[in-house]
Amino acid sequence: MELQPKIQKVYNEVDEYAKSYKYLETENTILKKVKYLRNRNYKLEQEKDTTMTYIKAILKAVRSFK
Repeated sequence: MELQPKIQKVYNEVDEYAKSYKYLETENTILKKVKYLRNRNYKLEQEKDTTMTYIKAILKAVRSFK
């Protein structure tokens, strides 16, 4: 009977460690996704700005033909 509580304690510690590791792994995955999305958002904003510049230039050229 003496061994059972020790085994249970070790099991609980290992189980808690595994849960902590899984949580940290999930957190790391989320942070990687957030970093990717921020980078993608930055690139899309740059693309939008470039497109808006082209549109403004085209509109200016069209207005000059009137």
